[in-house]
Amino acid sequence: MVIIFKLRSVAILFLTIVLFSFPSIALSISSFQIFQLPSNVTGAEAFAFNTSNGDFYKGVFDGRILKYQESTNSFTDFAFTSPNRTKELCDGTTNPELGPICGRPLGLGFDRETGDMYIADAYIGLTIVGPQGGLATQLVNSAYGVPFQFLDSFDIDPITGVIYMTDYSSVYQLRYLYNPFHFHLAQINSEENGCQLFALSFFLSSFLMFRMIEQAIATRDATGRLLKYDPKTKEITVLLNCLSGAAGNAVSEDGSFVLVSENISGNVLKYWLKGSKANTTETFISYQGQPDNIKRTSNGEFWIAVNIQED
Repeated sequence: MVIIFKLRSVAILFLTIVLFSFPSIALSISSFQIFQLPSNVTGAEAFAFNTSNGDFYKGVFDGRILKYQESTNSFTDFAFTSPNRTKELCDGTTNPELGPICGRPLGLGFDRETGDMYIADAYIGLTIVGPQGGLATQLVNSAYGVPFQFLDSFDIDPITGVIYMTDYSSVYQLRYLYNPFHFHLAQINSEENGCQLFALSFFLSSFLMFRMIEQAIATRDATGRLLKYDPKTKEITVLLNCLSGAAGNAVSEDGSFVLVSENISGNVLKYWLKGSKANTTETFISYQGQPDNIKRTSNGEFWIAVNIQED
């Protein structure tokens, strides 16, 4: 088990375990192992395990997917998502403006039948790469004519192989969250999906003002989406609109529902896929914080990462 905790000067990341059957679990410090990333690598986000050989992989800020080599206790380059990416420009970069060129993998997962890796890239969309790695192939980057602005995560139905994805926002790209001078003044009314976004922005002269404007935008952006992609038919469907920061998602063990976190509102929603409640939504849990990634465990339980802002 690998758990990576990310700390910011203004935020602490908490990991919450949501249990259905409430088994007795004891976690000790000996359960955790630290894997050292290369010195020029930052922004470790997504990770995935290949159960067929025990390898695991990490997506990082500069657009690479790294593969851990147990024999050398180190990481090597495995794949990348952007056809415009060059090692000279991108390797080791921390410049968010290069995201559309270098790529930013935020979600990783494997096709159990083929061993291919799916990659959710914030800028490129959903991509796939074979066991040998290299440049990934783009599968889809829009739904119903609306481009993905910030593809954040995905999970694969363990029974059908259908992929469920989140587009954090239909307006703001990931790089806007890093750059205090990159917001724009806008009032957007989307008649297509009934969502409404009021965004306030100015050329900022201080970090404090940036934080205020960032919060003003964050609390009003409700243009995120929950999406369904069928690899067999290549069909993409929008299941939910108007989500307030659609971040993590995870499908239940029996494929009857999918959980999706609203990073801005603090809610985790349950969208029913089957049964008498199919195509309906209910609140699964609410936090006084920002829920992000969700992972289903081998026992059918869920781990939810929650970002708690300090006063």
